[in-house]
Amino acid sequence: MVNRLETPEFQEVLEYLKKWKRDGILEADMLSLSDNEGERGLELMLAERKPCETNVPVWSVSASYIRSLASAHPEWSYGFFLYLSANQNYYRNEKAMGSALYISSRTKYPETAIRLLEKIHTDQRYYDLFLYGVDGIHYHNVDGAVSHEGIALSNRYGMTVANDRLLGRQYLEVDDEWAEVCAQIDVWREDAAATAVVNPLDRYEFSPGGLERELHRLETVRLQYFQPLVCGYYDGSEDLERAVGELEKAGLAEYMAEIERQLAVYYDQLGQ
Repeated sequence: MVNRLETPEFQEVLEYLKKWKRDGILEADMLSLSDNEGERGLELMLAERKPCETNVPVWSVSASYIRSLASAHPEWSYGFFLYLSANQNYYRNEKAMGSALYISSRTKYPETAIRLLEKIHTDQRYYDLFLYGVDGIHYHNVDGAVSHEGIALSNRYGMTVANDRLLGRQYLEVDDEWAEVCAQIDVWREDAAATAVVNPLDRYEFSPGGLERELHRLETVRLQYFQPLVCGYYDGSEDLERAVGELEKAGLAEYMAEIERQLAVYYDQLGQ
């Protein structure tokens, strides 16, 4: 296993972040922001205060960014790169690890939470209200498709984790050109799925039992030393060396060794 902080590629990334912070591309208050600032990012893009660059899924871009940006700046054009298409292997999981919904063990009323999820995913009217809002106020239902034309940005619903492919409605594309882009992406997705192989780590799940103290220490170090680095607070290699040193003192070696041990057991069970 490799600690990415010790790779030259990661140091190159930090140099870029340092430059972006110096040039004012990164927000001065990045460290105080939440992990999900999609709506705020769109507002900055519309005000021409942030580069229109993102690596979010195309369905999210199509449902929010492109539609809003094209409406405010019809003269703009966009380029994109399907970074997964650069890989020779395209993996798929046999189980929906990335899209499963869970009820937290801390929930006081788990039965109520389950009933809520069941209602969302079995009642089209309730699903529409939950995902899109009120027709005519938060969106327009145009022949069964969702349109935000004429709807103020402040009235539009953001993306949620409870979307459903069976009940979800199609979003009207901004224009014919973007519709062609989405159609090409669908073709690429089908081609990739046809040649995809099962992820070799599909059934592997890391068990952190016995490492609770190390995980707590590592998380503390991540917030104190690593998080500032990726927010542009980087003066040179000494900062990176300090972060790596603190991670090692917090138990990084033990953590990585346990992952390797569990992986060895997993592969042994597979007969590899």
